[in-house]
Amino acid sequence: MSLQPSLDRREFLRAGIFGSALLAGGASVASLSGCSSPSSPAEGFMHLRAADIEVLTPLIPVVLAGALANGNDDIPRVLQRLDALIDDVNPGNRGPLFQLYDVLQLGAFRWWTMGSWSHPNKLSDEHIDAALGNWSRKQNSFARLAFNGLTQPLTMAWYTDPEVARSTGYPGPPRKVNA
Repeated sequence: MSLQPSLDRREFLRAGIFGSALLAGGASVASLSGCSSPSSPAEGFMHLRAADIEVLTPLIPVVLAGALANGNDDIPRVLQRLDALIDDVNPGNRGPLFQLYDVLQLGAFRWWTMGSWSHPNKLSDEHIDAALGNWSRKQNSFARLAFNGLTQPLTMAWYTDPEVARSTGYPGPPRKVNA
């Protein structure tokens, strides 16, 4: 017995329109109720918002496990380097990164991806590590994109710090040349 999709073209379009309306409605309710992240940067940052910092802070020691020489004391430095890295990115390319940080604020998304409704600052390092490992192994392209979108900028921010690069034996990151 083979399973055939039961949606015809018209039903597929109807489902897409309904889903779009549902997402737009949810975003509108979130923005009106004050649940969405403010767009102004946190104090001392050019782009990172307070909510972004709150989400990233417990993730940094897990993503950079073993690389932080001073442990949690290096987290503010990583956040500052990430902010500088984001500043170098084309403004149009910043949007998806901040959308990922925004979606990490939603309990339903965290439940779907991390297996817990709890905010990352309430999860153990082991739970976060297991969730990130699960993201990296999923065949779902969204989970892999989310994993790469979260871990690659943090890793680049840390290892492009000239002091960190020298401590690893590398002479330092390439210098940016404005053409």
